[in-house]
Amino acid sequence: MERILVVEDDLALSAGLCFELDAAGYISSPAYNCKKAEYLLDSDSFSLAILDVNLPDGNGFDLCRRLKAAHPGLPVIFLTANDLEEDVLTGFDLGAEDYVTKPFHMQILLRRVEVALRRSGKKPEPQGERWSDGYLSLDFSGLSAVRGKEKLTITPNEYKLLKLMTDNGGQVLTRQVLLDSGAGQTGADWGIYRTGDRYGGSIPGVPSGELPLYQRSLRRPGICGRRLCAGGRSLS
Repeated sequence: MERILVVEDDLALSAGLCFELDAAGYISSPAYNCKKAEYLLDSDSFSLAILDVNLPDGNGFDLCRRLKAAHPGLPVIFLTANDLEEDVLTGFDLGAEDYVTKPFHMQILLRRVEVALRRSGKKPEPQGERWSDGYLSLDFSGLSAVRGKEKLTITPNEYKLLKLMTDNGGQVLTRQVLLDSGAGQTGADWGIYRTGDRYGGSIPGVPSGELPLYQRSLRRPGICGRRLCAGGRSLS
């Protein structure tokens, strides 16, 4: 996972930033002043730094200069209320990847973080694009799967069904829920059956009663409301 240093002296804003970054799959480390930020930079490695400009013991511009001298490849995003053209230009002159002014939209900031990491060659792994339980492995971005040692190709309709199930681990998904999700079309019942058979089939040498529970549940769900599982757990 990508580690992100958050240097922000507003405790509430810092906590909110770290929460959203962690929820997006990053590992955040908060610092409320320059001294703490420099300590963290010396003792740990980071993929990106988010810096406020106005800090209790200095300013983000000076911190960025020192940061870039010690870690020239570390991308920086300034996040500040300073919206003067001179400040924005100073931030970019110091080598910042981006300059975001407050107030801001969190989803836009997260996208800018993603872009900054991509530019620096430190691409975050897309969340939810891979799933595995040790036997069945799904690669949704590549539309492929491996069941045991057998390589399979995921059709677009199977993609919708499997993605829905793996995204809803621990929840009951009936046949109707799957059809309403957008996977429903002519022959959709057969599509559900076929997906269950292909990805929830038998494991050589393993009695059917000892199959992973999602595999037993997936097979031939029927039209009368028998339930499918999601995310590798039995939801019968």
